[in-house]
Amino acid sequence: MRTIVGIALLVMTITFGTFSIVRADTCIGGTNFNKDGKPTGDCATDSFSNSGIFGCNQTGADSMSVGSISALGSTYVPVSDAAVTRNTGYLIYKECVLDGIVKRIVESGTAGLESVGIRGFLTGRDGQPLFPVDLSGDVLARLDESTLHTLQGGELNTLHPALKSIVTTAVARDYMAGTRAPNQVLTCPYQGDLDAVLKGTSKDVWGGLSALTNPACNPLSAFSLAKEYTNQQSSSQVNEMMFRLMTGQGVYGVEEYNPVTGRYETKTPGSLVGANVQQLLTSGFRQLENATEIDQIVGALFSGLGSHIITDTQGLAGIVQSSAGQPSYLDQLVNDSSQKLKSSILGAASNILKYALKVEKNYLQLMTDIANNLTGTIEALRDAEDNCWSIVVPAVKEYAASQNISITASTTKEFSQKVINNNIAEYASIATENVTVSKKAVALINNLSASIANTSSLEAQRQALLQLDSLVAQNAIHNQYDISGENGAQNLKKEVKNTMKDLLDETKTNWTESTNPNIGWCNIGEPAVIQKWIDRWKN
Repeated sequence: MRTIVGIALLVMTITFGTFSIVRADTCIGGTNFNKDGKPTGDCATDSFSNSGIFGCNQTGADSMSVGSISALGSTYVPVSDAAVTRNTGYLIYKECVLDGIVKRIVESGTAGLESVGIRGFLTGRDGQPLFPVDLSGDVLARLDESTLHTLQGGELNTLHPALKSIVTTAVARDYMAGTRAPNQVLTCPYQGDLDAVLKGTSKDVWGGLSALTNPACNPLSAFSLAKEYTNQQSSSQVNEMMFRLMTGQGVYGVEEYNPVTGRYETKTPGSLVGANVQQLLTSGFRQLENATEIDQIVGALFSGLGSHIITDTQGLAGIVQSSAGQPSYLDQLVNDSSQKLKSSILGAASNILKYALKVEKNYLQLMTDIANNLTGTIEALRDAEDNCWSIVVPAVKEYAASQNISITASTTKEFSQKVINNNIAEYASIATENVTVSKKAVALINNLSASIANTSSLEAQRQALLQLDSLVAQNAIHNQYDISGENGAQNLKKEVKNTMKDLLDETKTNWTESTNPNIGWCNIGEPAVIQKWIDRWKN
């Protein structure tokens, strides 16, 4: 006699509850960045799972069902090898779905990094660009800082106390005259008759001497030494700045001013800054140039960034400036890339949900058929027992009357119930539960589809995608392998159907043909069976 113990291994159950959202340090959808380069919104912390719908795994491939993942058995050749076929299904899912999404992720993520990097490049020096917009102005600012540090930093303290104050003042005035009004050096400060002084006929002897020794009015040598020292310090600073610019190919490095030494210290060389910015500006063109498939082609805004900074009359700074009420080029680039990523992910998710609903409904129907088959077998067993009683009772009464034996016949469901308890009840309960759970899955998929398609709320769509991703990662949604695989619902249905038919036929045969009264209780052609019922029903 065949049994259906194997059903316990084949019937699948699903549990639904509160779905946890997978957390990660990066975010596929978090492509909007703030001025500090941080992804904005809740998506900065929520992320998709690598084992979910966008991971290169069996669950995602099965859910998408873009390629065959089951071997095709046949009495004819060629047949499909299981390993090759399943691998082909995964590869198609990767090539046709995941690669396109990953490319949009790369484009969106790169656009965000470009926005952060370029804005930083344009404001990295206390709000000024990390390149000389006005080199003369930058040199003058560096001279100012160096001269101020020399005059105020105590480096002229070695002057004689009687000369220090007036010499320091004279150096400062001389520096200001040389940098702010260099032509003032041609102006003679003497207000008297200079011609008379020069001819030696002036009566203002001391005033004349002062004029001829200007800018003395103090010992000229002290002033000259202080001035020379100050100029040397400033020249050193400017030379160092120009060297850094030269080695950085015209780009300032990341520097920090040390107030103790009065010098700038390099934190990041300008060569690295420039190289990094150059890569950011040309990333879109390189990706476009290297594209070999249709879904690798990046957007025009992204690929044209390098060309735009050449043609824009505002130059590099123009890409961050709004015009005529329109977002800046950089903002448009980031928004465009983000929208493409969103559309790509939502499109893939919609297709997955569409197919998942089809699969779940198919699975639900198969589980319903299995449950109905089990229920039908239970009813058939009870009907068979009723039929047996309709035969056994008259036969036993007839024999008892012929023997003048008084009996009171009564019928039960004990024989069918025993078969049901031993062979069907547990599996019927599992199948019924599967039907209930699958109905809930269908309703959930419908709700997720509605959340994605029927709302413009990014938050609602994001939550729906994360929930779908979590469901797939937890194997909480059935896939085509659950239906057509070796242990899938289709084979399970056949197994249950054949097993239940054999069980019913064998039970009927045993009841009506076995010579053992405890088994063939319905075999009225066996005297021991008749005697068994007379003994039980005799008054």
